[in-house]
Amino acid sequence: MSATSSHASLVMTVRGDELDRTGGIGAAQLLRYLESGRWQATMETNNAMTSLFTGGRKMVIREQRLRVHDVLTWGEEVTVQTWVARAGRTSLDFGHLMTRTRDKSRVCEALLTAVQIDESGRPTPLPEDVRAETDPPELDPTLGALALPDALLSAAWSWAQTIRPSQTDLFRHVNHSRYVDLFEDARWFMERAQGLPGWQPKRHLTAVALEYRREAKAGDDVHVRLLNRDAQTLEALLVRGEEVLTRCVLQVGD
Repeated sequence: MSATSSHASLVMTVRGDELDRTGGIGAAQLLRYLESGRWQATMETNNAMTSLFTGGRKMVIREQRLRVHDVLTWGEEVTVQTWVARAGRTSLDFGHLMTRTRDKSRVCEALLTAVQIDESGRPTPLPEDVRAETDPPELDPTLGALALPDALLSAAWSWAQTIRPSQTDLFRHVNHSRYVDLFEDARWFMERAQGLPGWQPKRHLTAVALEYRREAKAGDDVHVRLLNRDAQTLEALLVRGEEVLTRCVLQVGD
């Protein structure tokens, strides 16, 4: 791999303790796989993405979109590709593609927007050697099609929670994949409370779009607010008081 490359691959095998209650790998776990791909990419010595975490630099995730094509189960081997899809002045988009190693079939794909910050937490220019890949894998054009909610109506269903320390990561805030866990848990309780036939918890997520506005930390009292947009689409907010922390759209399939 050349010194100017911003592309990396990681091979992973599904473990039994990662399966969810449906017997497959859920959307939140897929996002954790993709995050492992990013960590690997930023640690490879001959990859330009390593410079994203030098000199006190850090990355803050602002938005993430995931499209799920198929369900993984125990023992399957997958390849996670990670690359820089767009490089701006202080922000960039990571592209992700997960395929089954045996036949190259697509499992999921994602597009993630992150902002480079300095030690004080302020946006700072990207390193000069981080550039968009010139010939990246082609991503599903519908990744950007899900519109995030501006606000939820008063009819939205609400679920009160206190953020637990076990839901936070090494940066001491809620990891992005944990938000999906929260929304999925709320979806189950919403269906149980309201008996919504179109939102059985056994139905897998086929698409997720999230925007992260504010950090959630251990001890925060929050509410997950959910509202059906249609038979396949659910709007979601995570709020702390009147402050919106995360906006989300979920889609399900059979």
